[in-house]
Amino acid sequence: MIVHLALLAVGLAVGAYCLTGGADYGAGLWELLARGPGAKSERRALANAIAPIWEVHHVWVLFAVILLLTCFPGGAAAIADRAHLPLGLALFGIVIRGSAFAFRAYGKGTEAFNARWGLAYGVSSVVTPVFLGAAVGTISSETSGDWSAAFPLAVGFLALSLFAYLAAVYMTCICEEGLLSLFRRRACIASGVAALLAVLTWWLARGAAPVAYHGLLDDSWSRALVTATVVAAAGAFGALLLGRFRVARALAALQVLGILGAWALALNGRLVAPDVFYSEVAAPEPVIRAALLASVIGLTILIPSLWLLVRVTSDRSRREIGD
Repeated sequence: MIVHLALLAVGLAVGAYCLTGGADYGAGLWELLARGPGAKSERRALANAIAPIWEVHHVWVLFAVILLLTCFPGGAAAIADRAHLPLGLALFGIVIRGSAFAFRAYGKGTEAFNARWGLAYGVSSVVTPVFLGAAVGTISSETSGDWSAAFPLAVGFLALSLFAYLAAVYMTCICEEGLLSLFRRRACIASGVAALLAVLTWWLARGAAPVAYHGLLDDSWSRALVTATVVAAAGAFGALLLGRFRVARALAALQVLGILGAWALALNGRLVAPDVFYSEVAAPEPVIRAALLASVIGLTILIPSLWLLVRVTSDRSRREIGD
């Protein structure tokens, strides 16, 4: 039971990172694609939306990594062995992205200087989630383990499309009227692209990741979660069309969590396919119990602090977005 709680804690941390930091990656994509006379105001709105708390989101991926290393050291070693290259490239992208955002926001360079760092920020915002998704596809694959094969790359681009979708949906809840129709349209487009990539990924999994493929089909819990995810996706799309943006935001978040949960269930107890089971690579129970206790103590401080930070900065961000 304690091992399952540890695995659930890792999964919740990954989900929190996708819903927060993932949307930041999506904002970088939309900023990179901004064109036309309204591009400057669009970029300013995106930057103001994420600037107050954008670095905070990495706390969730750090939480997940530390728990994984502590509670499942053998699994962490297997993941690093299988997917070290895409994970290393993703880490490099995170560093470049953070540096570029800081240099552009706080540097005193020329317009060309800021444009170069803005390009670096946008490109790293695109490639980093692709590498992160490719790492997930690599540890789920049962073929060669090549991260540049079709299935891992499909998972990577699915991650990118979902993050872009989240960012656009989130922006519909806070942006001014002039940008509302733009982000609603982009959210609908990203939703459609994500749906197509999800189908493609599932089709490719039949040959590359048969355990996950059959797990989605044969496991009753996985099927139920996939059904709920499809319902959430359809509901979010309908809410966008009807202008119910807060409802769309909640359903989009549930959609992304549903995809993560269905993938985890489909692996049927594996951390790395085909034969690295989390129950076999777990640390001794006293170690896991101590790690979970420390996590609970830390979260009692972290969560109220994050809530206060978001509350203090959200009103300011909305005012700046509307300027």
